[in-house]
Amino acid sequence: MVRMQRALVTLLAWLAILLCTIPAAHASRIGYTATALGGTQWRYDYAVGNTSLGVPIAEFTLFFSDSLYANLLAGPVPPGWDVLVAQPDAGIPASGYVDALALLGGIAPGATATGFSLTFDYLGAGSPGAQPFVIVDPVTF
Repeated sequence: MVRMQRALVTLLAWLAILLCTIPAAHASRIGYTATALGGTQWRYDYAVGNTSLGVPIAEFTLFFSDSLYANLLAGPVPPGWDVLVAQPDAGIPASGYVDALALLGGIAPGATATGFSLTFDYLGAGSPGAQPFVIVDPVTF
C-alpha cells in the first residue's frame, strides 16, 4: 500500500513538472527555412521570436530525432551567442540537440533574432520538417 502511494505521488509530481513546462515550450516561436544542399545534406536557417515572454530569451534547445538526423553542424550564429551541439545517436538511442546560450542580453520581448544556422544529413524521405524545442531559463534550467 505504501509503495503504491509513493508511486502515485511520484507520478503526480512528474505530471505537474511536465504541465509546468508545456507553456514555456510554446511561449515563443522558432521558425526555419530548409534548404537542400545536395544528396542528403540540408541547412536550416532559424528565426527565434520572443512573441509572448515578459523577459528576454537567454537560451533555447532544438531536438533532432536519431532516426531522421545525422552529422549536425552548427553554422554561423549571431554575435553574443554560444552554441553546443550533441549528435543524435541511434545506438543509445538518443535524440541530438542544439543548445544556444546568449552571452549577453538575449532576445528581448517582442524581438526576433536571425542568423542561427545548422547543416545536417536528413535520413528521412522528402523534406525535413519542424523540430521540437524548449525555451530554457539558464539560471534555473
